[in-house]
Amino acid sequence: MRLKGGKYILRGREITQEEILQIRQDADIFKDSLIWNILKRELQLAANEHMFDNSESFDDMYFGKAMLYNLDLIDKKLKNLSTLGSRV
Repeated sequence: MRLKGGKYILRGREITQEEILQIRQDADIFKDSLIWNILKRELQLAANEHMFDNSESFDDMYFGKAMLYNLDLIDKKLKNLSTLGSRV
């Protein structure tokens, strides 16, 4: 999703105010949900285990850091989506 000319574009088309509201509500609910918190914690633990307990090379450490980076990106995207449209 991109902001272009004050309008949100998703898959080549402008999304409606109703869709913006739905995305914002869904993201807000999901980012605070028990399932997301469980998944996030499990992924953090798996990445840490990969880096600190099972790593045998620089690539193993790098892979674990990439896992944490992706998790952080998803978390930030959820936070941004939960405020979608409130800045336009």
